[in-house]
Amino acid sequence: KYHILAMNKFLYFLFISLTILITSCTGDNKASVKAEVPISSAQKNNRAQAASVIEHRKKEEAKPMAMMVANYWEYEFKFQNQKMSAEGEFAGEWIKFNDDWTYTYGKYEKTNGGGAYHHSFDNAKLVMLDNDINVDPVEYETKYGTEVIILVGRPTFGQNGNQMKLKKSLEQPKQ
Repeated sequence: KYHILAMNKFLYFLFISLTILITSCTGDNKASVKAEVPISSAQKNNRAQAASVIEHRKKEEAKPMAMMVANYWEYEFKFQNQKMSAEGEFAGEWIKFNDDWTYTYGKYEKTNGGGAYHHSFDNAKLVMLDNDINVDPVEYETKYGTEVIILVGRPTFGQNGNQMKLKKSLEQPKQ
């Protein structure tokens, strides 16, 4: 009798464990990004604010700027933490803005991530919200040339002082 009760408990535990395992493996990985480190309430608030700003601005400006989505953009340099990147330091790193207000980024043939964005040509502001919840949202002031975009960090999410220059590329960089 004791062995049957112990066996039933074991089978019940096994069934519950397998159910949890199967449920967690069949979820949509893109929708259920899990934090490796618990994010702070400030990070949660910033992400919620960025998502709200993106949705609000999409209602005001429903179509992305053709120049942004027609090309890949390669990082030429970054100025962060009062330090200029070395020439060629970001070779092969790119970002691609899409018509559906999403973006992807990577290095050479590899895609490393993506997210949602909104760029306003009228007020020259770009807001980006990465799919990875460990990556803080960003807002930049944008400046354009025919072959480049300059991004100047805004204080909204703490990027003031950061700058980068992106150069136009007709296709994804290859190694």
